[in-house]
Amino acid sequence: MTDGTRPNDNERAAASPPAPPHAAGPSPASPPPQPQGAPTLPTYPAPLPPYAAQAAPGAPAGYGAPRQDYPGAPPTWGPPAGSSAPGAPWNPGPPRGGSSVLAVLALVASILGVLISFVPFIGSILAWALFATAVVLAIIALVKKTPGKGMSIAALIITGAGFLLSIVWAVVLFAIGAFGSALSSGSSSGSEYSPAPDDEYYSYPMLGTPDVGADGNTLSAPLVPGSTITITDDNVSQDVWELTVLPFEDLTAAAAATGDAAPAFGAYVGVPVQLTNVTDDTIDLAVDYAYLPYTRFLTADGGEAQLSFLSDIETYPSAWDVEVVEPGETVTFYEVYDLAPDAVGSGSFVLDLDSGQTVFWGAATL
Repeated sequence: MTDGTRPNDNERAAASPPAPPHAAGPSPASPPPQPQGAPTLPTYPAPLPPYAAQAAPGAPAGYGAPRQDYPGAPPTWGPPAGSSAPGAPWNPGPPRGGSSVLAVLALVASILGVLISFVPFIGSILAWALFATAVVLAIIALVKKTPGKGMSIAALIITGAGFLLSIVWAVVLFAIGAFGSALSSGSSSGSEYSPAPDDEYYSYPMLGTPDVGADGNTLSAPLVPGSTITITDDNVSQDVWELTVLPFEDLTAAAAATGDAAPAFGAYVGVPVQLTNVTDDTIDLAVDYAYLPYTRFLTADGGEAQLSFLSDIETYPSAWDVEVVEPGETVTFYEVYDLAPDAVGSGSFVLDLDSGQTVFWGAATL
């Protein structure tokens, strides 16, 4: 180099220090040299791949920073739940939880049907309508695969059980109604002649007689009219009545005089029965009707004569005309039968007692 002159290329090369050796391996590409006097341009790093700008150590390639789908969940990488990976079509994700309106309505209808089925009579009809509605709604919900599958299945189960229960309940109510109707009918038909006691704890007597021995307990050996027996209440071992069957009377003329229809078989035969109250209490046969002995008349051929009621009840009162019998009092009533005159001597007057005993009177003539 000479004074006042620019160094040449050889001089610059000699004055520059030697370049350090490069590391093994390929050398990175160097940018082309810039022309002398050109301005220096800034350099920039190469662009990063998608989602790599915030990549964390250990993250899968192609995704960004870790995320948490819910509090406490481990960190994961990738697009948020319900979104798609880069370049993939949009995915709405799995259906969210909850129940559909159809499933809820089906369950409500089935439960209401069970409750309403207990309402007598009209409740069964309304319950069946609700059960049908619940089945339709539940099936539609299952076919459409709407949320609330469990509720739809529960509605079907409750509907099946409720339908069977409503049928059983309807049968029970029908049986109760039929039984009550029959009982009411029987009570009303018998109330004309047999008024029931008002006392809820009324004790019905068990009438029997200890006096009947060899005579009076069979048709072949009846008692004669005028014989007296004692009737007891076997439940309390107490005497109640002294009963006497008096000789039979022909009441045909008396019935004709009072305008009664003529007897169909030839004669009205009256059997006078005397009752004497041997207790210390008043017996009201209008209430204590169970204390009234039951009688009938058997003809020789085993038939039962027809019981008749005459209009002249003051002279010939029937058993149902007798009401209050005071202690020690004796009353007489008539059992009147439509009979042929020759059937009286061959027939028998019969007393049936609650104890199962039967007492016979016979061998009577008019």
